[in-house]
Amino acid sequence: MATTQVWASIQSVELSGMGAYLIFVPLFPLLFFGGLAAACILESIWRVQEFVADESGQVDLRSLFESDIFMINPVTGLLATTLMGLGIISCANLAEVYRATANHWYDQVLWGFEQPFFSLILGSWLDAPAFWDRIYFLIWPFLFVGMACVFKAGRQYQFLQLSLAVVLAFYLTRFTNLLFPTAGPAFFRTELFSLENTLSLQAQTGLRLYMLGLLPQNGLIPGTMAMPSLHVGLTAMAVWALGREWRWTLWLTIPWLLLIWMSTIMLGWHYALDGFGGILVASLSMLMARQILNMWHGFKPSAFS
Repeated sequence: MATTQVWASIQSVELSGMGAYLIFVPLFPLLFFGGLAAACILESIWRVQEFVADESGQVDLRSLFESDIFMINPVTGLLATTLMGLGIISCANLAEVYRATANHWYDQVLWGFEQPFFSLILGSWLDAPAFWDRIYFLIWPFLFVGMACVFKAGRQYQFLQLSLAVVLAFYLTRFTNLLFPTAGPAFFRTELFSLENTLSLQAQTGLRLYMLGLLPQNGLIPGTMAMPSLHVGLTAMAVWALGREWRWTLWLTIPWLLLIWMSTIMLGWHYALDGFGGILVASLSMLMARQILNMWHGFKPSAFS
């Protein structure tokens, strides 16, 4: 039975042939290229005083552009993020298995622990869905800017480790969801969340249709999956990667991680405990990625020092 379900899931992506890959995979290198451009612009602002002409006091834009700030060869990064996109979209098959087989939900368990917490925050001054909605959907720009900064700093090993860990985190999360299905607070206690005029409400409506089999899989639909929080996990990876290279960034990125975590709770996507699960998945994924890369002689850390 399980073999039949997995085989059926391979045919799950509705777009014909390689359609899902051709349409969505290019988004990942494009996001990386945008992140790299943003990283270059941020560095140029940081170093602009180095390119101020002594005589005129004006910025020498030509010298600035010709400096190593913008002289980055993005080929490796574009290739790695393309492969990352392929890996992520391939997870759609696991989402289909989840949709078809999940029939016992554990939301009651997590809600039993966290109901007092939700009673405290819902309806309070923190309950500002429009604000949290903007925070929630900034996860991918933050991740790709973080990846681009690491790449631009010449830390190819760390960049490849992060790229691979993102894919592994998707798979670990999907397998965990299969073992411990949870939909999330907004699906379990919908009446408690007022999400009118938010992208989250639109996305959650689409996920409900998908779980009912009324919306076809397009390669990126995850289903209603709460534990662990991939949102928190991916953010934690970017925080770690940036903090490893530039310790001072933790003053900015750790508060940002907490904001992302809080957004998943306030919008009903996740329970608070899901965030801890996401950090655990992120840690395991980074360790696994390191071991996989170290199996290949050319990707040993010493090769990227």
